[in-house]
Amino acid sequence: MQSMRDRLLRLGKLYSRNDSYFPTAYLIKLLEQHSCQLGWDPGFIPDIFHQVGVSYSTLFTLYNNLFEEKDTFWGSVGRPLHVLSVLLALLSAYTANSSLVATKHFSVAIDKYLVELQTLDPSTPDINTLTAGLRNLKRELQRNLDTIK
Repeated sequence: MQSMRDRLLRLGKLYSRNDSYFPTAYLIKLLEQHSCQLGWDPGFIPDIFHQVGVSYSTLFTLYNNLFEEKDTFWGSVGRPLHVLSVLLALLSAYTANSSLVATKHFSVAIDKYLVELQTLDPSTPDINTLTAGLRNLKRELQRNLDTIK
C-alpha cells in the first residue's frame, strides 16, 4: 500500500496538471473501487490526491459526483455507503484544517447525505456510524460558519 501511495504521489506531482495524462476523476473512481474491495481507510485515496495538489474543493466535487452517480458497484461488493464514508473523511479533513474556511455549500451537501441515509434500510452496515459522523461534522461546520460571521 505504501509503495502504491509513493508511486501515485510521484506520478501525480509530475502529471496532475494535465487531465490527459492524469485523469483525476477516472483514477479516483478506479482507486476507490479497489479501496472498497480491500477495506482501506476511507481517507486514504483523497489524502493522496490532496498531497498531489488537488484542492479539497475539487476533491469534494469529484466525490460528490461519484456519490450522485449511484453506481451499483458499491452495493455489489457489500459496501453501498463507501463513497459516503469517503466524503465524511474528506469533509472531516477539510474541517480539521483550521487554515481553511468552511463553506455553506458543504453544509447543504451534508443535509442531502443525511436525507439519503434516512431513505435506506436501518440495518445497512455503517448507517448509524455515518449518520452520527455527518451530524457531528455538520455541527462543526456550523460552528466554523458562525465564527466567520
